[in-house]
Amino acid sequence: MFDWDDEDMYEDDEFYSDIFKSAEVAKLVNDDELAGMLYSALCNMQWYKVIYRSEEDRIIRKLSVPPEDELFSFSWRTAGGIVADLRNINKGEDFENYMDWYCYGNEGLVAEPIGKLFAEMGWYPTPWSK
Repeated sequence: MFDWDDEDMYEDDEFYSDIFKSAEVAKLVNDDELAGMLYSALCNMQWYKVIYRSEEDRIIRKLSVPPEDELFSFSWRTAGGIVADLRNINKGEDFENYMDWYCYGNEGLVAEPIGKLFAEMGWYPTPWSK
């Protein structure tokens, strides 16, 4: 089981840090359907963080493609593990693993509740180029 307090395995990773320390994400994953939506949003999608300093910066950033080293993406297995870890931490027990979420469905779909929550944390999706 992933334990944020014991392992700090993602301490230098801003994406993991933001989602594992978010009270809103913790609340969201308690609902099975929303947890599935989180899994789907993490699969087949790239995420980048936007920090706006001015209106001009916001416009420039919106029109530009983020550099590859600023993109976060996850395998389906890792996405399932993230959801399971979040749920295990919230419940205080080790009852789920990545297989409980693997191939949940709609991989790559960012549903409105997930997109909105991540946007509030400054994270935005960008699809893989074809």
